[in-house]
Amino acid sequence: MHQLRQRKTQDLALLLDNLVTASEEQIVNSQAWQVEDVTWQEALQVEDIAHKDARDLYKEERDQCKEERDQQRDQVDQEFRDRLLALEERRVEALVQQAVLVARAVKVMEEDCQVLATVLALAVTFMLPSP
Repeated sequence: MHQLRQRKTQDLALLLDNLVTASEEQIVNSQAWQVEDVTWQEALQVEDIAHKDARDLYKEERDQCKEERDQQRDQVDQEFRDRLLALEERRVEALVQQAVLVARAVKVMEEDCQVLATVLALAVTFMLPSP
């Protein structure tokens, strides 16, 4: 009976030892999984940061290209406005010259009308009476 009890105690000790070993293995596995999980999380964070940096760089380049296009467009617009202003100034000069020419023509026509009126008056004055 003593042997039976001793055998039972040994079996329980062996079972307890197996449980302790299994628990220790589970703790080791759990810690390994935690380390691997932390490693994956860190890798994902690094990847997220890399993606964010790439997106920021892309956005920065896109904004810079847009700014350059806007500057080029502004420069083309300014050149167009300058040319348009020069044409408008030439048109105003042409209108002034035209007004001067019209004023001269009117003056000449008025002088011509006065000369014609004078000639006509002289012709009427010196006209021979009819027989």
